[in-house]
This record gives sequence, C-alpha cells and structure tokens, in this order.
Amino acid sequence: RILRFEFDHTRPHSKVIEEMHHVDIVESKSIAQYLRELEAMGEDPKEYESIWGYSAGEMEERSPVFEGVTESGETPPSPLQ
Repeated sequence: RILRFEFDHTRPHSKVIEEMHHVDIVESKSIAQYLRELEAMGEDPKEYESIWGYSAGEMEERSPVFEGVTESGETPPSPLQ
C-alpha cells in the first residue's frame, strides 16, 4: 500500500518540511501480514473478507448536483437556488 501524508499548512514547519509538501510511505507486505497487524490493533479481520463494498458507515443520499445532464439534455436545477 502507498500512503501519502500532507503537512498541516496552518502550522509553522521547518523550511525543509515546507519544501517537501508531502511524504509518501510505501509498504510491501502480504495481505495476510496486513490482516494480522489489523487484528493486533483490535480490528476484526472478518470485516475485511472482501475488498468489494467495504464501508465502515452508511452512505448519504447522492446530491442532485452530481447527477449531471439529464436524458433530455437539460442540466438539472441547482439545489442552491
């Protein structure tokens, strides 16, 4: 897995950190090893049995603003009006 961390730009940092903008961490490990680490941190590995559709929460309804152009070719009205 590859993790990217960006620095908090609202806080003062050294010049070196300011020039870096972000840090990338690359980890190379088996899925089994990763699941063991999650379990050691208190996670239930059964929650990760599938990579498809995993979600820790519920999805909110999709806003009409993301629906784009309708089949008639008209843009739906903005919900902000």
